[in-house]
Amino acid sequence: MRLAASFFSYLFHPLFLAAYFLLLVYWVNPVFLDFSDRHSSFLIIFSLLTSTILFPGVAIFLMKGLKLIDSIQMRDKKERVGPLIVTGLFYIWVFLNLKNNSLVPEYMSFFMLGASIALFFGFFFTLFLKVSLHTIGMGALTTAFFLMKNRYAFEDVVLPWGNSHSLIIDTNLVFILLLLISGWVATCRLWLKAHTLKQIYAGFLMGVVAMTIAYFIYL
Repeated sequence: MRLAASFFSYLFHPLFLAAYFLLLVYWVNPVFLDFSDRHSSFLIIFSLLTSTILFPGVAIFLMKGLKLIDSIQMRDKKERVGPLIVTGLFYIWVFLNLKNNSLVPEYMSFFMLGASIALFFGFFFTLFLKVSLHTIGMGALTTAFFLMKNRYAFEDVVLPWGNSHSLIIDTNLVFILLLLISGWVATCRLWLKAHTLKQIYAGFLMGVVAMTIAYFIYL
């Protein structure tokens, strides 16, 4: 069980959630990623993924190598300050670039604004409470999908299934699945004794609030 909990903790690491959101919305409506210029489309998506996954990840490993943090798990809340600041700066930079790019659909900018706010919450409350960054991320991802499916009246998620076939899933079921995954990730963090129940709930609530604020600010 501990091995499975560790696996799912890595699989749903907060750094990967921007990529998961892009994938979800692509499955819901591929047109959202169908920019008129394929080269520009590739550059935008590549820049987003490298700036939200690769660069923050490299920065965290460098901090580990320089002994600025003891572990990439950042078990001590004081160790989180540096990585959260660095990741937050990358997220804000991505948001500002997406916001000013007319080729980028508004949902991408909205998500990055919400993710930036969520990181700020995580940074601020880390000074007082070791909130779960995993549940902040899952709360943000789940809320972002819920808000987007309602705003754009998404009805189905279409998944590739074999040769020339597709698996169609109702978006309400996908939302429920995201809630179940959030619960499973929270359970994994508790099983690993990484957080208390209070820290788990606080994290998820922060993710929900962050995306809701971003929705009303940006959309």
